[in-house]
Formats: sequence, structure tokens, C-alpha cells
Amino acid sequence: MTKDKDNENIMMITLTNGMEIIFQVVEFGDEWYTIQNPVAMIQDKENDRINMSPLFTYGKRDSDIKLHSRKVDVIYSPTSGLTEEYLTVFVNPPAESVETEVEETVEA
Repeated sequence: MTKDKDNENIMMITLTNGMEIIFQVVEFGDEWYTIQNPVAMIQDKENDRINMSPLFTYGKRDSDIKLHSRKVDVIYSPTSGLTEEYLTVFVNPPAESVETEVEETVEA
């Protein structure tokens, strides 16, 4: 699979611990899966909604992450609505929502 940021590259998995993750596929190997921008899906039963939370809060966007295939129970395609939400918020966020480094000038 290629690194395109399109809908066909977005998949979901259920890990052996029950956690559900949506992510971009870089490559599926026999033993290791290479993924990017993994986001945990957490069901909020009280408010009847699904919350998305970056799996690696301090990880760099678009960096490759290796996941061992033994940790995965199920691999499947997310709904189109969930895919669009993921792409909009976590993969291709609007420019104004992306934090950038700002240089500060300190006067001596």
C-alpha cells in the first residue's frame, strides 16, 4: 500500500486488549504493520457518542509506527463518515488549527 492520504488508505483495527484504532496504512507486512496517525476510538455511552483521541499525544504527525501483527484481533474499513471526520481533524486539519513554532526575540 502507498502513503496517499486518501480514504482507501484509512483502516481500523481492534487490538487484543479491546482498544479500537483508526489510522493510515503505510504497509501491512506478515509480522509488522506500519501505520501513521493512529487515533483511539473511545465510546462515551453516557453521551451516546464516540470520542477520538490521538494514540501517541506527543508523537510527530505523519511518522511511521510499527505495530506487531500479534497485537491485532480484527482489521476492517471504517464508515465513510468516520473516515471523513478522522481525515479532517487528524490528518488534514485546517491550517489555522495546526500549531506552529514561533520564534521569540528577546531584548538584551
